[in-house]
Formats: sequence, C-alpha cells, structure tokens
Amino acid sequence: MQIECPFCNVRAQLPDHQEGARVRCGSCQKLYRARDVLAPAPRRGGGSKSAPWIAVFAVAALILLFAILSNKSNSTGFDEVGASETTEEVASPAPALVDPTGWDSEAVRSVRDFCQAITNQRSESLQNRLYGPLLLWDRTRRAEATDAAPFFELNAKERADALLAAEQAWSAMEGFAKREWLRDIATELCAPEHPLANLVPYDGEVISEGDRSAEVRTSMSDPEGESRTWAWTLVYAQERWQVGSMELYFTEADQKREQNRGVEKVTLSDGSRVLEKTPEPLEHLADTPPALRSRIDTLFATMINLDLTTESGDAKRAIIAIGKPAIPILLTGLYENKLETQKEAIQANIIVLALRDITGQFFGYKPQALVGSSTGTTEERRMSSVRQWFAWWWQNRDTFEGRDPVSQED
Repeated sequence: MQIECPFCNVRAQLPDHQEGARVRCGSCQKLYRARDVLAPAPRRGGGSKSAPWIAVFAVAALILLFAILSNKSNSTGFDEVGASETTEEVASPAPALVDPTGWDSEAVRSVRDFCQAITNQRSESLQNRLYGPLLLWDRTRRAEATDAAPFFELNAKERADALLAAEQAWSAMEGFAKREWLRDIATELCAPEHPLANLVPYDGEVISEGDRSAEVRTSMSDPEGESRTWAWTLVYAQERWQVGSMELYFTEADQKREQNRGVEKVTLSDGSRVLEKTPEPLEHLADTPPALRSRIDTLFATMINLDLTTESGDAKRAIIAIGKPAIPILLTGLYENKLETQKEAIQANIIVLALRDITGQFFGYKPQALVGSSTGTTEERRMSSVRQWFAWWWQNRDTFEGRDPVSQED
C-alpha cells in the first residue's frame, strides 16, 4: 500500500499488513499512523440514480484521452518505454517503523529527554517534565518510611487509587507552593551528587502502558562503565509524558552483584583462605513486622543480661525459635562487643551460640576472656570470625530459610 505523511506529504510504500502501525517519516522524522491513501473512500448514503450514466461518460472520456495521447506520442517519436520512464513517480524514503515499547517509543524518549535535561542542568525544562501529584505521593511514602510498595509495583486498582489520592493532595496545595516545590525537586536533580547526575541511558523499554500511566525501565551507565537499571513511572498530562517517580531497580544480576559487594577472599597468617566482609551495624529485615522487631530487641537485651540467669536462657531459646529475623540484631551485637572483660566474653559466647543454633554455621571462634588462651584463639582469628559471619549473611540473606547441619562440634 502507499502511505502519505500528513506533515510534509511525502509518500512511501509499506506492506499492507502494517496498516495502522505507527511509523516515522523518512523525510521529516515525525510520527504518524500508516493509512493507505489509495484505498477507496467509503460511500455515504444511498447514491444517485444518475451514477451509472456518469460512469459511462467517464469511461468514454478516458478512451478519448488515451487515443489523443497515443497519437501525440507517435508523432514526437517517443516509444512506450520512454513514456513510462518520464511519468514514473520517484519513490520517497521508506518510513521507519517504531516499536511502541522500545528505545524510540514516546514513553522511553520522554525519559531520555528528561535525563538529557539533568545532564545539561536545565532546571526549568525539568520542572515542566515533572508530574507533581505522583512525585508528592512518592516522596511522602519515602518520608514516612512505611512498607508501602513503590508505584510501579502496584496492581491496576492500587495504581488508580494512589493516583487519585495523589491528585487530591496536590490540589490542596496553593499554586505558588506547587511551583516552589517542583523547583526544589528540579534543583535537587541537577545537583552533582544526585544519583542520576552522571548516568547516561543506553537502552530502555516500556514495561506497561495504560491510558494515563506507563512504567519504563532504562539501562544507565556511569562514567566508570558500570550499569544500573532505573524504573520510571510516567503520567500522561498536558499532552506529554511526565515523570511521576524514579527509582533504582534491582534486576537479578544487580541483586547478585550487590550481595557480593564488599565480600573478599582473605588469606590468614595460618594459610587458610576465608571470605570476609567489613562488619557494620545492621537494621531489622524490611519485612519484619514492627511488633516482632520490638520483641527481638527486648529478647536480645534480656539474653545478654547476665544478672537474669533463668530469663537469659529463656530469651535465648525464644530468639533461636524466631530464627532468621533475629540474625541482623545478633550480628550487630557481636560486632559491637569489644571483648575487653570477662562479662563481654560471656555475652559474645551467648550470641555466637545463638547464631550457630539458628544458621548451622561456625567460623572457628569461641569467645573467651583472654585472647590466645588454652584453645589457641588469636585476635586475628577472632576478628576474622566476625567478618566471616557478616560475609556469610551478606551472601545468603535473601536465600537463607533455615539452618544446615553444623559440621563442627561445640
């Protein structure tokens, strides 16, 4: 079929089965819907009784015109091939088909333009590309530190409800307050320390698209060549896609890379090779309910209280029964224990035994009051043991469900 760009009137050929597809004009580069310009227009109404006579006259006129042209061609010496060549229409550049979910789709191109505005520090352009209501909803969700999922993880009904609530909250703000708020967000995005400041998108796709919102994911590279995936929520407003939220998205490859970040192989002075990670205070697991968090904190404090002999034992058994959710607090307690007194050594021993009972792991260290005493524990081994606990947890925290058999004896 033959299609025609409505902007510059350049025509091109396209397979019939692609009628209705969105194409990019090879001349002016604008997008439009492919329609066959040679297709007969639909008839309207019942027609006229004189239509057959009009057709007869039209055919006769065409025959007469053909005869005149034939005589003129013969008299001037043109042959049929020459006539054909002089009247042949020059083909225009074929339009490029646009994947509605790919790199050149409208939604992904909007994200690309947004990132370019960040790179160029065009604050005013960013303000016009931000969708205030959803940004306000997303910032509120983060500030309240709730377990609410980001917008792109919500189902269709939850998205509709969240968008409605966001727009109601936004409408309650004064006009000048909205402008100031968006200006602050744009300024924040242009700051050199913002996570998006030095990232360049090189690939992207539309994950889902509805009448009003779309989810886009882009692969972004930093100056060191490291890649990250970002998830974007767009809302169609003011005849364009606007950015309502942006968030680092962890693919399976990203999760594996993050799990191994900071974990390294170390050779100890005795020649043994172990995996270690620098210890640090840990928070409760994200999916641990508030009531259980409070209970774990209370049980831990009771467990290491040496003045409560019976209660300490009961608290230890309760923590072991809780299992995985208690591990971050036990590891933090082990890290913060200085092991400088007899009391601290006993407390550290209680923590290690609880960790062993929960996980089935052991890293060759039994806390004691005097470093280097009868069992041969060294300061190097003690500190390495703590780092090995953290390396194990860092690599297994997402997959660990229950303990494995302990290979070493107490």
